[in-house]
Amino acid sequence: MGVGGASRRARGLRLLPLVFWTSLLPCRSLGAQGVVGEATLEASLPPERGPIPVVLEYRLLPEAGAREVPVTLLTPGSTRLSAVRASVGGEDLSFTLEESRPHYWSGAVTLLSTGDSSTLRLSYTVEDPWSGEGRVTLPVPAVGWVPRDPTPRTFVARVTVPEGLTVTESFPTSVVGRPRGAEGGVYEVALQGVPAVLLLRVVQGEAPFLNLERALDMLVVVTLLAMGVAGVRFLKGGAA
Repeated sequence: MGVGGASRRARGLRLLPLVFWTSLLPCRSLGAQGVVGEATLEASLPPERGPIPVVLEYRLLPEAGAREVPVTLLTPGSTRLSAVRASVGGEDLSFTLEESRPHYWSGAVTLLSTGDSSTLRLSYTVEDPWSGEGRVTLPVPAVGWVPRDPTPRTFVARVTVPEGLTVTESFPTSVVGRPRGAEGGVYEVALQGVPAVLLLRVVQGEAPFLNLERALDMLVVVTLLAMGVAGVRFLKGGAA
């Protein structure tokens, strides 16, 4: 099944928090529901720019009588999904998505059984995920069920980065693991909710010394030092 998007371009990292929080809004149907135990995303960046294969797994805990799982999808810019497949235990499920407005899709996965814990596997390929400035956009089909017990690792994304490429920053920004320099490895992000997209900034070779993440860290350090100096001066003035 192919999923296409419109040609409008995404505007960058500063707009993505809105995309993230939009994805956390529940998309509930009128029937029986369920909750999500956890979700895991696995993707591999190709050595050269090209389509990116993704596997997304949800551990579902449906209520008795739940027949389908609502799903929403955002496809920023020119990104689109192809070779989409939904399965449980290797058995294919019916998965429908319709574009209700530009870049926004909604649909559902039909369950084979109800009331049983199962792992829903969504596999797909992201077409046209690269932009000219090294930005990689990976749409994430988000189920409409909320997490049962949200933890900092309710959602974990692991992106395999080939040798010669470096991820300089990402959204979400909650990075828990990254390769050393451009040697290749796994870039890992974890958070409490499922985002609508995963966005990476990728460069060839080593990352520049001063990037956004380091600049923010330096700003925090400078601010704390300034507050410390001001506090010492205040205390000395009071003592005098």
